[in-house]
Amino acid sequence: MEEYPDYEELLKLLNKHKVEYLVIGGYAVSFHSSPLFTEDIDIWINNTNRNAGKAFKALNEFGIGNIPLEENELTNNDLVLQLGYRPVRIDILTGVGGLKFTDAYKRRDVGKFFNVNEVNYLSYEDLIFTKTKAGREKDVIGLSWLKKHRKKK
Repeated sequence: MEEYPDYEELLKLLNKHKVEYLVIGGYAVSFHSSPLFTEDIDIWINNTNRNAGKAFKALNEFGIGNIPLEENELTNNDLVLQLGYRPVRIDILTGVGGLKFTDAYKRRDVGKFFNVNEVNYLSYEDLIFTKTKAGREKDVIGLSWLKKHRKKK
């Protein structure tokens, strides 16, 4: 896995603004197993009004370019905000099928992301659930990788 400064900068800003978020997708797979190539980082944010305000401040400080985004859009249940281009794209999501953010956040794992010490990751069990539910080819591959290479705690 390569280190991308933009990812670290955004995670630091989310922490600075005390945003409730979870890293999901390929980087969560790598956190719970061994590194797996991914073309983006997926970050799920809690879509409450209060958290949306914090996330909006963090995103604006990060710099979202010409993307027209209103703070209230971060309270939608199904927003996918894509920043940049693969292989270093950032996807901000406000909903994940089949999971409630508050429940997943309680079960989260906290760990390092390169030079960022405290990053919130989707739990192993919730990651298995989301990958199984999604069922796309890349999710099936990620699920297999995750089970085969799971880190011991």
